[in-house]
Amino acid sequence: MEVTAILEREGDWATLQGWVNHTSGELVSPSRGDWIFQLVAAFLLASWVSIAWCQFSPLLLFLLYGMSCAWMLRRAYRVRAALEAVLENRTTAR
Repeated sequence: MEVTAILEREGDWATLQGWVNHTSGELVSPSRGDWIFQLVAAFLLASWVSIAWCQFSPLLLFLLYGMSCAWMLRRAYRVRAALEAVLENRTTAR
């Protein structure tokens, strides 16, 4: 079995982001759907609360939470793209 891993910090396996199994072609990376669901759910909840209570502060909290979800979603996409590039380079080199 040959595996290529993506680490956030070099040599620190506690920061494992994902890996490619070159034998089976399997890509293992963080789920992106979880962050999309949280982002949509938070927006709907903040909209409902701000309309019901006629306040703007829930939307500000959503913006902060939404920015953190978007950052995590961006990281997940970047890890997935890097793993796909590794797999593509490996298959074209053969």
